[in-house]
Amino acid sequence: THRFVHWNKEFQPLSYSDDFTFMGTKVEFACGLAEWKGDLLMTFGFQDNAAYILRCSKKVVKDYMNA
Repeated sequence: THRFVHWNKEFQPLSYSDDFTFMGTKVEFACGLAEWKGDLLMTFGFQDNAAYILRCSKKVVKDYMNA
Protein backbone atom coordinates (compact mmCIF):
# COMPACT_ATOMS: atom_id res chain seq x y z
CA THR A 1 0.00 0.00 0.00
CA HIS A 2 0.95 3.65 -0.33
CA ARG A 3 0.59 6.76 1.80
CA PHE A 4 1.02 10.50 1.28
CA VAL A 5 3.26 12.14 3.88
CA HIS A 6 3.91 15.85 4.43
CA TRP A 7 7.35 16.39 6.00
CA ASN A 8 8.94 19.49 7.50
CA LYS A 9 12.53 20.56 6.78
CA GLU A 10 13.82 18.29 9.57
CA PHE A 11 12.02 15.30 7.97
CA GLN A 12 9.47 15.04 10.76
CA PRO A 13 6.02 14.05 9.52
CA LEU A 14 3.47 16.85 9.82
CA SER A 15 0.51 14.94 8.39
CA TYR A 16 -0.16 11.78 6.42
CA SER A 17 -2.96 9.95 4.66
CA ASP A 18 -4.47 6.57 5.27
CA ASP A 19 -3.00 3.66 3.32
CA PHE A 20 -4.30 3.32 -0.24
CA THR A 21 -3.75 1.46 -3.51
CA PHE A 22 -3.94 2.91 -6.98
CA MET A 23 -5.69 -0.02 -8.65
CA GLY A 24 -6.62 -2.36 -5.79
CA THR A 25 -3.96 -5.01 -6.27
CA LYS A 26 -1.10 -6.40 -4.21
CA VAL A 27 1.60 -5.77 -6.82
CA GLU A 28 1.97 -2.07 -7.51
CA PHE A 29 4.62 0.47 -6.65
CA ALA A 30 4.78 4.24 -6.61
CA CYS A 31 7.66 5.66 -8.67
CA GLY A 32 7.39 9.42 -8.49
CA LEU A 33 5.43 12.55 -7.73
CA ALA A 34 5.78 15.86 -9.56
CA GLU A 35 3.88 19.13 -9.79
CA TRP A 36 2.70 20.06 -13.28
CA LYS A 37 0.44 22.96 -14.27
CA GLY A 38 -0.96 23.21 -10.74
CA ASP A 39 -1.77 19.49 -10.50
CA LEU A 40 0.18 16.48 -9.29
CA LEU A 41 1.49 13.74 -11.56
CA MET A 42 1.94 10.36 -9.88
CA THR A 43 3.72 7.54 -11.67
CA PHE A 44 3.29 3.93 -10.61
CA GLY A 45 3.81 0.39 -11.80
CA PHE A 46 1.13 -2.30 -11.87
CA GLN A 47 1.56 -6.09 -11.68
CA ASP A 48 5.22 -5.76 -12.71
CA ASN A 49 4.20 -5.40 -16.37
CA ALA A 50 2.62 -1.96 -16.87
CA ALA A 51 3.34 1.64 -15.99
CA TYR A 52 0.85 4.46 -15.47
CA ILE A 53 0.78 8.16 -14.83
CA LEU A 54 -2.09 9.67 -12.86
CA ARG A 55 -2.96 13.37 -12.96
CA CYS A 56 -4.66 14.57 -9.79
CA SER A 57 -5.48 17.98 -8.35
CA LYS A 58 -3.48 19.05 -5.31
CA LYS A 59 -6.80 19.78 -3.55
CA VAL A 60 -7.87 16.14 -3.80
CA VAL A 61 -4.62 14.96 -2.19
CA LYS A 62 -4.79 17.67 0.49
CA ASP A 63 -8.42 16.80 1.32
CA TYR A 64 -7.52 13.09 1.46
CA MET A 65 -4.68 13.80 3.89
CA ASN A 66 -6.96 15.86 6.16
CA ALA A 67 -9.91 13.45 6.13
